[in-house]
Amino acid sequence: MKPGQSNNSLNGNSNCRQTGVIIVADQAFSYEQDILVSRYANPTPATKTILFDDVVKSTVKLDQLGDERFRELLYQHNLLISDIIEQCCGGEIIKSTGDGLLMVFPDPASAVRCALKIQESFSKPDKQNQDTLQLRLGMDMGPVYEVGGGNTRDILGLHVNTASKITDLASAGHILAAESIYREASRILGSDILWKQLGTYQLDTHKAGIIVYEVYNKRTVPMTQLRNKHAVSNEV
Repeated sequence: MKPGQSNNSLNGNSNCRQTGVIIVADQAFSYEQDILVSRYANPTPATKTILFDDVVKSTVKLDQLGDERFRELLYQHNLLISDIIEQCCGGEIIKSTGDGLLMVFPDPASAVRCALKIQESFSKPDKQNQDTLQLRLGMDMGPVYEVGGGNTRDILGLHVNTASKITDLASAGHILAAESIYREASRILGSDILWKQLGTYQLDTHKAGIIVYEVYNKRTVPMTQLRNKHAVSNEV
């Protein structure tokens, strides 16, 4: 899953459109991003909470199920998450990433509530049935630039990349968040929502490392360590 790599509709289609290089060095945009921002969007960034969901072992699932059935499951996945967002969370889907969705929310608490509802909806896969999807979710917050429109809509920025990287650290069925999400959302959300600090981890988007938290409810057993081994400090 690479932000900006694909720009698919929500019906599970896999036609990809390359939107430019999305690797961001420190706080600066790449030359390709500068072109996209100036050409397609208001260059003023907006502060958003970015949430990715990612289908675990999507390539394995595709091989097991075949193109048609896998696309049906992705379509059902997209519809379910769209319904969750519409009912309660105040966010919006920006695009399909091919094996997941890129979403934005006006504030961290809304994103956390939505992520927990998505987690609950996909938390009891039938291990005897191949026709199930398991998800991992990750989020960050910060300024983003919106580009394009319609089927070419996308968002760019350091924090989009960071949210994607954080998602990659999560195991199946778990939700991870940057420290900024924890600081903002934990003040608002109730005690039924729990947080576990998993340590400081080295990400390409943050040379000094970033503190990662898991957010979960009382029915979830939290992760003991992250999938990625690039730890700056041990779990605390």
